[in-house]
Amino acid sequence: MKRAVILIVILVLLGGVAYRVYRTLEFKKITDGESAEVREVDVRVSEVGQGTLEGKISLTGDIEPRSRVTVYSKVSGEVKKLAVDVGDRVKKGALIARIEKEKLVLQAERLEASLEAAEVNLDKLRKDFERIKSLFEKNAVSRQRMDDIDTACKSARAQAKELNAALALARIQVADSEIYAPIGGMIAKKFIDEGDIVTATSQMKGTPLVVVVDMDTVKVVVNAAEKDIASVKMGLDANVRVDAYPDEVFAGRVSNVSPVLSPLTRTAPVEIEIDNMDHLLKPGMFARVKLITKVHENVLIVSLKAIIYRDGETNVFVVEKDAAVLREVTTGLENGGMVEITSGLRKGEKIVTEGAYGLKDGDRVRMKL
Repeated sequence: MKRAVILIVILVLLGGVAYRVYRTLEFKKITDGESAEVREVDVRVSEVGQGTLEGKISLTGDIEPRSRVTVYSKVSGEVKKLAVDVGDRVKKGALIARIEKEKLVLQAERLEASLEAAEVNLDKLRKDFERIKSLFEKNAVSRQRMDDIDTACKSARAQAKELNAALALARIQVADSEIYAPIGGMIAKKFIDEGDIVTATSQMKGTPLVVVVDMDTVKVVVNAAEKDIASVKMGLDANVRVDAYPDEVFAGRVSNVSPVLSPLTRTAPVEIEIDNMDHLLKPGMFARVKLITKVHENVLIVSLKAIIYRDGETNVFVVEKDAAVLREVTTGLENGGMVEITSGLRKGEKIVTEGAYGLKDGDRVRMKL
């Protein structure tokens, strides 16, 4: 009886092992059959094209006038005439204001009269000097008399020189009573009205009169980062946009690049000039700038979506005979969702742009353009 029980247990165990072996063999058949089937994946493709790509740097800054001058009065007095108002256009040399000059003219005339008297006195002393010098040479007068007349001549000569300088300064002040525009442009601001009293000192600036800005050409001042500064050159083209005119692109050109970077921001100021004869661009506007640093023409270009980065390599899937073939490529400029291909592809080849996630080299694909 005991042997019979042992025999039954052994038979049950052998049956279980046999069943497991059977199931394993069946599963292997199934999986081998599945692996033999080739996967087919739906993908979207596009052709390798040819065109032009531009390298760009995006920056922001503020619109500024090319020139901005605050005009001051060089003389003190009442504003007799203010010839401009805010918004007026003026040419260089146009009259801005006229300050009272009657007192200045009188002062100049008084100095002129004093100078004439001093010159008459100097002329008399010169004649006296020549006469006494002749007598001194004949021992007819003393050395003291000779020295006295010489000193008088030198003093009179110095006085005449001083009066001449004072007269010249007075005449300059008379001329300065009429103030002219130092640049051509537009009156952006005025600080005085007719009848106001303006002051001027030799130690500091006096009363400001107006601000003149040259808006026929404006500039945008941007700060280029250290990594980009090597690409920013004088004369580079720039596209400028402002919020006031969202559909317009204003053409500019780099006019100045600072040779020094800020140690705090590691950026360098860059100026971009823009023609603005219609005065659409106003100082103070916020501007978005794209500097065109490079232009590559007739190069192979593909969608950036086609690029795959694996194991440190740059690849794309090329469709060959309805199969996806992984191919290494090298890239160049990137712009607007497109990338330049410098090697690894030919014009017209079909590449996978959508559906590459999980795709394997050699997978069969169904293409959608």
